[in-house]
Amino acid sequence: MGEIDFPPSLTYSVCGLCVQSDRKIPDLLPSESGSPDVEITFREHPERQRFQGRMLRYSGRKLSPIGNPAVSLWEISDPWSLYELVYSDGTSFVIDPRGSRVWASWAGESTFEDTLTYLLGPVLGFVLRLRGVTCLHASAIAIDGVAIALAGPGGAGKSTAAAQFASMGYQVISDDIATLWEIDDSFLVQPSPARLRLWPSSVEHLYGRPDALPRLTPSWEKQYLDLRATERTFQKTPLPLAAVYILGNAADREEEIEEIPRTSAVLQLLSNVYVNYLLDSSFRKTDFVRIANVVNTVPVRMVNRQHNFQNLERRCRSIVTDFMQGENSNHRIRHGMPVPSSLPSCRA
Repeated sequence: MGEIDFPPSLTYSVCGLCVQSDRKIPDLLPSESGSPDVEITFREHPERQRFQGRMLRYSGRKLSPIGNPAVSLWEISDPWSLYELVYSDGTSFVIDPRGSRVWASWAGESTFEDTLTYLLGPVLGFVLRLRGVTCLHASAIAIDGVAIALAGPGGAGKSTAAAQFASMGYQVISDDIATLWEIDDSFLVQPSPARLRLWPSSVEHLYGRPDALPRLTPSWEKQYLDLRATERTFQKTPLPLAAVYILGNAADREEEIEEIPRTSAVLQLLSNVYVNYLLDSSFRKTDFVRIANVVNTVPVRMVNRQHNFQNLERRCRSIVTDFMQGENSNHRIRHGMPVPSSLPSCRA
């Protein structure tokens, strides 16, 4: 299968947003739209030295070797209302309250590539949240024209499972960020950056060597699988969410995959809302309502199998079997429900 031809562009489509950048961003799909939702500038905010009224909104518990929080969120009140995400390596993102402007800068030994790892992860998630889009900390794959979200905490194997699904011939829609764009009575998962981030142990299991894929950056251990390499690997258009599978680590349950009570499902999904640690109570109220709507709309299932490489393919096949044979097959989403024409996204 030949490579997909993506023409150079500084306007992109990602997670349902049209993004305009003053530098080329790899792994994003070029867009034909001339009206961006978000403008990204890769330099320090021109008035950053004048920022006043700084209030600390969040400080990460994890510390750098020199004792700085891995990430901090500041709210700026003077002379403008802004947010600033500061990472311990000197990378900084200034974001307006509407999530429409982002200024990205870095310092010391950090690089543009390092900055992109933050930008296309938690910063993008924060921008989506400011714009009213709830996101799950989940990967998503396409099965029969709908989206299946694979949710779970860090280390649950979401990206590794998505890579395994890709090797089995299924297309990946998103990694790490699964958007919940609420349209009519369904939820759309939008394509995320077209790469899977994998640890060397996962790379070795899937591709034979721990260094079989390129690193995200020279200073990061994680590697990436470029989903644009073939037509069959990446799902470039949004799909309606049809089910959520929570990847658990319980090995003592009788059933390998089981539906969980609605109340438990709501709590489980709320704990897996993307970058929820950065948000105040007003966002959490919106999240609760939206997650409750998700649970009332699609089945939420728990996968009771520990994440290990020996059962990885079986775990993925069990999810497919459960989805195809279970009550999901009677869900109206799986009976030709069209994707709404008025999508909150630009043309890619």
